[in-house]
Amino acid sequence: MNRQKLHAAALALPLLGLFLLISPIIRLFGPDKSLGGVSLVVLYIFGVWILLIVLAFVLARMLVRDEMPAAGPTAADGAADADEPPC
Repeated sequence: MNRQKLHAAALALPLLGLFLLISPIIRLFGPDKSLGGVSLVVLYIFGVWILLIVLAFVLARMLVRDEMPAAGPTAADGAADADEPPC
């Protein structure tokens, strides 16, 4: 993906979360419905929450990887590191 698409996806992610967590969508999972004793509303909310966290993590990793320089360390970088004492 190019950088503009990644930024657009990162900006759209909160809007997706907002859309998935608005009241009309949540009401599709009525309070009387349950799965294994747990309300479907609770499962839906936590499922959306986990999905948003995973998508944000993936997008952040892609954005960082996209901003990193393609080349490895240069000779100037190595010379600067040689002068520093070891930690």
